[in-house]
Amino acid sequence: WYDRHRGEPGVNLASTLESLGGVRRGERLLLSESKSFLDVLRLARLWKELSIPRTAIVLSGEEWQNLDWLVASRAAGQGWILPLNFPATPKASKARPTSNWTLDVLRQWQAAPGVARWLQVRGQSFAFTTHRLKSLDELPQALADAIGAGLPQDSALSALTVEPAKLLGISDKFGTLTAGKSASFVIRTEGPFSGKGRIEEIWVEGRRHPHYDRIVQDDDSADPVKPRAFISAADYASPPAAIKQAESSGHGVLIQGATLWSGEATDTPTPADMLVRNGKIQAIAPQLPKPAGVLVIDGKGLHLTPGIVDAHSHTAVEGDVNEAGRNVTAMVAIKDVLNVLDHDIYLQLASGVTTVNILHGSANAIGGQAVTVKWKWGATPTEMVIEGAPEGIKFALGENPKQSNWGDEHSSRYPQTRLGVNELVRGSFATAKNYRAQKLAGDDPQPDLVSEALLDVLDGKRLIHCHSYRQDEILALIRLADQEGFKIAVFQHVLEGYKVADEIAAHGASASTFADWWAYKVEVEDAIPQNAALMRERGVLVSINSDSGDLARRLNTEAGKSVRYADLSEPAALSLITRNPAEQLGILNRTGTLAVGKDADFVLWSAPPLSQEAVCLETWIEGKRYYRQADEAGRAAAQQSERAKLIKLTESKDEEK
Repeated sequence: WYDRHRGEPGVNLASTLESLGGVRRGERLLLSESKSFLDVLRLARLWKELSIPRTAIVLSGEEWQNLDWLVASRAAGQGWILPLNFPATPKASKARPTSNWTLDVLRQWQAAPGVARWLQVRGQSFAFTTHRLKSLDELPQALADAIGAGLPQDSALSALTVEPAKLLGISDKFGTLTAGKSASFVIRTEGPFSGKGRIEEIWVEGRRHPHYDRIVQDDDSADPVKPRAFISAADYASPPAAIKQAESSGHGVLIQGATLWSGEATDTPTPADMLVRNGKIQAIAPQLPKPAGVLVIDGKGLHLTPGIVDAHSHTAVEGDVNEAGRNVTAMVAIKDVLNVLDHDIYLQLASGVTTVNILHGSANAIGGQAVTVKWKWGATPTEMVIEGAPEGIKFALGENPKQSNWGDEHSSRYPQTRLGVNELVRGSFATAKNYRAQKLAGDDPQPDLVSEALLDVLDGKRLIHCHSYRQDEILALIRLADQEGFKIAVFQHVLEGYKVADEIAAHGASASTFADWWAYKVEVEDAIPQNAALMRERGVLVSINSDSGDLARRLNTEAGKSVRYADLSEPAALSLITRNPAEQLGILNRTGTLAVGKDADFVLWSAPPLSQEAVCLETWIEGKRYYRQADEAGRAAAQQSERAKLIKLTESKDEEK
């Protein structure tokens, strides 16, 4: 946009945008730094999305976690820069005994020196950097460790010379000893990775460095550098095992004789067979014939339900869930910070949860963009996102966005009142409408990602999920939405919804509430456990959500509380965590009930699903098994064995020395 308008009156010459123009045209290298393996994937995806022609990403050293993901993320013109700051060997202490050491920390300590070797084996060129080393004196040891882990010496030399020259666009002059190139070289008494010897001379562009004698090592009496005791190339044949992929059913799966709960509120649970093929439910009927080659599961005495759908989750968000710097942050997106390695995902699979709506926090009147995902443990962030699911956005009412009772340190951000929250929402939609008018008039306004997101709301392409408690605020936002021409899709929490259920239904909004949360703040002191049932009775589409990575593991019994407190039938209560949230998220055509043609997202339970005694035995998503309780003992034993071996490695006498 700036390139198109930079010569026009009123357009400031901005040095930042001038520089970024050079990046966009490939005249400048865009170098970005990661803090984690998931950062690397995010950055690679972002530069690919923006079609940046020359990029380099400083890796995290955690890339052993999934080399397939890394290789697939690399775009043309993108380079890797690998730091050599390997973790120090863990040491036991009273404050941190070995019993507190996690397997993740031990794996990173053991695996980090092998990252260079594994990148080289996978055909991934990279440059080394001394960045993140405390001192350049650590470089020889770090190189020795990488080579000791199996990195060929010629690859190590290339990572110090050839590859950085390529990244910087100076390989026509530097990086190799070739006729016609710059005479910049080093003369040593031994090979560069021999672990001994010294530098004799340093030459830069044909001139011997005048102070080389002050730079080089004065003698070669120091102990030779050698790989740390735990480094052995044979141990680095392959990286530690990545997350186990889902177990495919091959030719399909047939569940026989389980009591089937369809997820529909009016259905009666009945024993039946269910046949799954190609990720879809193919047939449901009593005593289906067994096709050749299918996996057969004896479901007699078990209960079969749709996968649980959580309409309000913050699981797998890396970093802060709120962008608190502004009160309107519709430009930020949760899908950019998905942490698919979050162990809570696996724990929720073990509790029957298959699908979640991951929301931005509630610190903003208009918050960030939401994303609906399936918990495909072992999948990339892109693969978890449900393709075609309606986009979402978080709004919030009450104390969280206005913050006027949070103390003096929260007194500077507008608004500080409920009337200000409503003005901010109204004004933001006015800005979006004006932005659209400018575009339609051919004025080519400066890109505004906030307005773009709100225009999606006005066009019915993006669903509003609004954090709410009090009935007066709920009514005020309904009136505002009717005036401005947009719809609230789901009032989240909505703990006084029972007071204004008719108005919520008339607006066409639905409600996703807690089963029995109350008294945790003044705003919710009128909450009651009959809220879900009362709103449902008045025609509101209702779901029950977790808003908690931990509570999500008990959503089946959360739904059961509406049976206890409000005399809902068990099928109707189950629909609060299956069918209804799927409809609220716009994905009922794919999941939420067990019906022919839908995605094979289902759970096998040991007892009726709303019972306190119910145990999740198996969880399937799109015809693949992501959790089986029968595997857990072996999985835990394997991890304990691996952890014990790694702890023993840290106790090496040579390493202690």
